[in-house]
Amino acid sequence: MGNRAYHSRQWSKAETFYRKSLARNNRNSQAVYNLGCALMQQGKDSLAVSKFLKAAKLEPNPIRRAKSYYNIGVMCEGNQKYAPAINYYEECLRNNPSDNQARYNLVLCKKLLKNNPKQNKNNKDN
Repeated sequence: MGNRAYHSRQWSKAETFYRKSLARNNRNSQAVYNLGCALMQQGKDSLAVSKFLKAAKLEPNPIRRAKSYYNIGVMCEGNQKYAPAINYYEECLRNNPSDNQARYNLVLCKKLLKNNPKQNKNNKDN
């Protein structure tokens, strides 16, 4: 039901279903990841990041684990936090070296960071 709500772009409803699923089994990496996606779609970035990090920790499959790191990279990049985005894209690629979109985003963030030294200074601690 959560996936149906998610694919119908009913992010809040999907969030509710994923939370109910996790109340029954909080170690379900796919449900944690899906909750992160629903939160990300609602602009709840800090909550989404915590769910993606938890999903990555729980997920034994490196390809699926990479998706969590990729999504965190996307959120960081969208918030012009290029240094942390670079770190997450690199972690994504360590888990899934064939992820060409992550590779492209990594190169782009490195270029943006180089062209915006102020971003580098502001994001050094992130």
